Amino acid sequence: MAESKILGKIKTSQLPLLDSTLELAIFDEILSLMFQRNETELTDNQLNVLLTFIYDSEVLNGGHLQYFQNQGSENIRRILDFLPTIGAECQKEILTKVFEKSQELPEVAAETFEQFHERVMKGEFFNFDMAYYKCSPEIVGELLPQYVNQNLSAFVEIE
Repeated sequence: MAESKILGKIKTSQLPLLDSTLELAIFDEILSLMFQRNETELTDNQLNVLLTFIYDSEVLNGGHLQYFQNQGSENIRRILDFLPTIGAECQKEILTKVFEKSQELPEVAAETFEQFHERVMKGEFFNFDMAYYKCSPEIVGELLPQYVNQNLSAFVEIE
């Protein structure tokens, strides 16, 4: 991983605040900066935030099966280690169970769309997904923006 470094500078006066708070606008800008970089260019902390954001977004968009299909399982342990740092205990408990279940499957990702659709219809992770959607506070909606804004100097310089 790269040494401690910031992603860039953010001018708060130039952030769009349409339906957003300053905290969320800064978080969105930081995410944008992280997505513009290769993972090897990010610090461990920055990468933890990015991977957790991707995990939460995938699950909220299509469940754990979608996360595994699109991302694989190689970053799960890292995400599990980071979730308590941001206060995501509910999500950690569910991801732990999902990861254990995934280890019992012959393959986590489907090879074809038909196989993926069949697995979705079986509802392999359905109960976990439903429990995940009830977790509060939410990762992307609350916990990650709060964490990033409390640790801004590890991400950006604010002007």
